[in-house]
Amino acid sequence: MHQSTTLTVPDPSRNNATYEKIAKVTAPILGIDMSATVTKNFGVKVKGKYIILAFHNQGSCSSIHFVSVSYYFCPELTIISDLMSLPRFTAPAINSETVEGSCVTNAVYYQGSLTVDCQSDGVWNISSVKGRCVCREDMENRGGECIVCPEGKYNDQNGFNCTVIPSGPQNIQAIFVNRSALALQWQPPTVTGDQTQVIYDLDCHRPCEGESDNKCVYKACGNNVIFTPRKDSLNITHVTIENLFPFINYTIKIYARNRVSDLAKRKYGIEANLTEITVRTNRSVPGKPEVFVEQPETVVFVSWTLTEKNGIIEEYFVTYVREDDLSETQTIATRKMEAHFELMAGKTYELQVFAINDFGRGPAGVKTFTLREEPNVTMYLKIIYGLVVLLALCILSFACYITYNRWNRRRNANRGNIPKTTKFSVMVYENVSMSSVAERKKVDEFRLDRDQITTVKVLGSGNFGQVSKAVYKPLKAEVAVKSLKDNAKKKDLQDMLTELDLMKTMRPHPHVVKLIGCCIEKDPPLIVLEYLPYGDLLGYLRKSRGIEDTYNTGEKRPSSTLTEKDLLSFAWMIADGMSYLSTMKIVHRDLAARNVLVGDNKVCKISDLGLARGLQGDIYTRKSQARLPAKWMPPESLLYGKSTTMSDIWSYGILMWEVFTIGESPYPGVKSREIAGLLQTGYRMPKPPHISQELYSIMTNCWEEQPKSRPTFPWLCSAIERLLNDFKLEIGSVAQLQAGTMGKPGLLGLWIPEDLEQASTSFAEESAKATLQKMSTRTRFEKEVKGNLERGYSSANDCDDDHDDDNDDDDDDDEDDDDDDDDVITEKSVQRLLKIGVGSEKVIPLLLKR
Repeated sequence: MHQSTTLTVPDPSRNNATYEKIAKVTAPILGIDMSATVTKNFGVKVKGKYIILAFHNQGSCSSIHFVSVSYYFCPELTIISDLMSLPRFTAPAINSETVEGSCVTNAVYYQGSLTVDCQSDGVWNISSVKGRCVCREDMENRGGECIVCPEGKYNDQNGFNCTVIPSGPQNIQAIFVNRSALALQWQPPTVTGDQTQVIYDLDCHRPCEGESDNKCVYKACGNNVIFTPRKDSLNITHVTIENLFPFINYTIKIYARNRVSDLAKRKYGIEANLTEITVRTNRSVPGKPEVFVEQPETVVFVSWTLTEKNGIIEEYFVTYVREDDLSETQTIATRKMEAHFELMAGKTYELQVFAINDFGRGPAGVKTFTLREEPNVTMYLKIIYGLVVLLALCILSFACYITYNRWNRRRNANRGNIPKTTKFSVMVYENVSMSSVAERKKVDEFRLDRDQITTVKVLGSGNFGQVSKAVYKPLKAEVAVKSLKDNAKKKDLQDMLTELDLMKTMRPHPHVVKLIGCCIEKDPPLIVLEYLPYGDLLGYLRKSRGIEDTYNTGEKRPSSTLTEKDLLSFAWMIADGMSYLSTMKIVHRDLAARNVLVGDNKVCKISDLGLARGLQGDIYTRKSQARLPAKWMPPESLLYGKSTTMSDIWSYGILMWEVFTIGESPYPGVKSREIAGLLQTGYRMPKPPHISQELYSIMTNCWEEQPKSRPTFPWLCSAIERLLNDFKLEIGSVAQLQAGTMGKPGLLGLWIPEDLEQASTSFAEESAKATLQKMSTRTRFEKEVKGNLERGYSSANDCDDDHDDDNDDDDDDDEDDDDDDDDVITEKSVQRLLKIGVGSEKVIPLLLKR
């Protein structure tokens, strides 16, 4: 055999060395027709373009009539069961050769190796297959092709056929009930689905008896209720429920799920089928009443509450006994929840109240109290004389006040200083529905002389408003002056005056910016506030770690040494200020780090009430298409325009995330108009790796989907105060950390991470991955929400790319920074996350990690 790149054939007799001997053909035994066929198999390693065969006769008494040359190959093949595609492959001369297969269209790799042996005879050795592919979600294998599931059927990515979700469980019954426990049993669904196991999830609810929320009908049974063996993913058809209250109607919902139920809910919003049963626990004796005593005069009024009736209450028995004379006692029976007694003044009594229902008598609630001494006649006379003198002083003061006002009006009239109402001032009040006499008087109480205000410098400026530093001469104090520009719209003026009206109703609070006064009698209207020299909290945090940007409006620079205790204090002060606003029935609607100002001694105060609204009921409904801070808003505000104090709780959780990531922007890389759809998937921002689980739990409590499940501001104050009280260690600089001098337990016994940059990097990667994963999953609500947001609900205050100055009027900004956002997390966004806690030559705060 000779291989060559050309068709030139060398003479074998002359160039024998150019040929390679590959086989020897011996003389065959001839048949009757004097002919025979000889077959030789040999492998050829191709080196050239042409292969030339030469035959050398060495005295054989035979001749060659024809030569046939052929080879074997393994054909193109699809392995139907494994959804593997094998290419055409030239068979080896001997033994076999391994060939790599691939998944067919719409199939994905599942497990094992996708290699198959091609044998020398051109046959695939299918038995050598170790791996397999499976169809994508909602597709199934039909003859080696992945076909979309029929309507009403679903498929997970596990290699099975499409199937339906199961129907609800059958024949649920209570097989055991007592006053504190019950046992349920049921039968499997009639429809279970193909090639799947049915599992069960349980949900327990009870009536909202005695709840303060009048809209509450049913509530969850609570974490104290015990399910045996468990509540979720049951593979058996019976369960025991314990720690229940007596004589309560409990509703138990049992959901049936199979392997495609989660996919049907995630992709199409189709809930699992369920069957429910309502079971009343048995009666028990009543609980212990809580007793209250009042003594307005000589008669003692007694009332009580009973939360655990445990049956139908028949009567209450009330008994009192005098401590120093046991013979003075009385017992009465009543069906009311109050009673009254005439007792002896100055004596100590013990009061007992117990209830009786159709099951029996409950324990007694006990109250011990001492009655006041009766005042004598002399004391009554002194009180009467004092009231007479006080009344006389009041009359005299009022007469002096009237006389002074008359004299003052005559003096002003003589000087020609009678003020006139300008056309502009009338237009201001009429345009914003503030023309009532009462409201004008209210303005007068806070009106300042514009000439007594000297502007020093502009602190921050937006599209329609600005905040300036000024000096108010009568107080000889620095103040912040909020004003509108000439191009401000009617809506901006209305928001400014609404903010002014709200602030006038509030008494001074240490953690809410104080109103000094206003000048709205002529253009431009001014609101004068107390001045806080460190500017907004967002810029304060970012500057503390060396990031110089335009967020901060303060003149003074923040300390580069912030501690964990500082950050916890910030969170507590903000919660305290919001707790006050909630008691005033004011919903802020724009609570964020940019709207919190920092004063001396690191005191935080809530500011910028331009979006705030007073609650006439419990809910404020947005009626305008104002642009709102989407990334700080809860789902009910984004979707339905409903705002309550619970909406501010959600925003407070986002603010906490800002504080404890030292000024990072929430939901990095996500557009504002996509926030509502993302929240509908159940997504919440992941825990930054450098904070404790307890601290993160406070944030997630604020992000509960149901507003009534979120905590209150007083609860948040208590929770953060507890963390402050448990505080053990102040954290120093990164240099100390890297030097190994900070490796001691910190808050609540947690430990400081050894590498802050590594922790920040892992957090950025985790956040990016989680966000990308959630953004790839769309819900059926997203189109509705996206339409709403594009009509104007998205945030002008979104801090992804454009943070406004926080003494500024943030909602005046018409710049839509969302248009510049990418659909995915950009490298810029990730780099911003990597900056958490990292600052060159700066001492920065560090939180703790378990």
